[in-house]
Amino acid sequence: MKMIKQHVVLLLGLTIMAVACNKEPDSPPVQQLPDNKIVTIDSLRSWQIAADEPIVFDDSISVFGIVSMDESSGNIYKNIYLQDDTAAINIRLTQASYLVQGDSVRISLFGTTLSEYNGVIQLDGVDPDDQIVVQSKNNVVSPVLVTIPELAITMGDEDAWAYESRVVRLENVQFKFSELNNTYADVINQSSENRTLKDFDGNEIYVRTSGFADFAGDSLTRRSRSGFIVMINNAPLYWFSKKKSSMETSSFGSEFVAMRQCFEYLKGLRYKLRMMGIPVNNPCF
Repeated sequence: MKMIKQHVVLLLGLTIMAVACNKEPDSPPVQQLPDNKIVTIDSLRSWQIAADEPIVFDDSISVFGIVSMDESSGNIYKNIYLQDDTAAINIRLTQASYLVQGDSVRISLFGTTLSEYNGVIQLDGVDPDDQIVVQSKNNVVSPVLVTIPELAITMGDEDAWAYESRVVRLENVQFKFSELNNTYADVINQSSENRTLKDFDGNEIYVRTSGFADFAGDSLTRRSRSGFIVMINNAPLYWFSKKKSSMETSSFGSEFVAMRQCFEYLKGLRYKLRMMGIPVNNPCF
């Protein structure tokens, strides 16, 4: 009888422990902010322009955006660039971060400083560990197609900062002939240098590269890159990409050379398919 009581007590103890441990797992709180506590990058820029002096935030305000440039290449350090649908801004960090291009983030502005340095509006003093929350990854920031004159708008214009800190794309430009075979920056002394891009109308713009960038030692050339991809039934079969060993006098010449290389490969591929008994009667396109 005593043994039976002990077994009953032991069974009751196990039952109580099982019930006590059977609870809902902890989950992190949902991160939600009231609408009046969220601002756009365009609003930040407008505040700085109107104040014309540094602004220190002492309220729980947040800004959302997508990282358009990170530190991975070494071209910038303890900095990122943030862009939303309205504008873009330089974010100066208190330490190196784990953030990468394409991260959609929320930044708490409490304790940070909004200011202007060398004509560029920036948000300074952001702690990436305590003030930045990644919302999603692998987002795409599409570049805006612009011309050099559009980037050279005078500071007196109300749209002077329309492209500041944004991702842009320039077409039909090349490095100045006098700078060819130079590197992007001084990789030996690890110092930043400027190189000049020029369009066909003679407009020029500087491209500044840090001596710590992983491409700082690459040479400037006007050599084009030829490439093509061959697909069968919408599946890639072969692809080719190579920088040319010489320069063409026009973009048409480069395109013609690439077309010839692709044609030679297709000619051999069609012959091999016929040798294997696979009929190839339709043209390639």
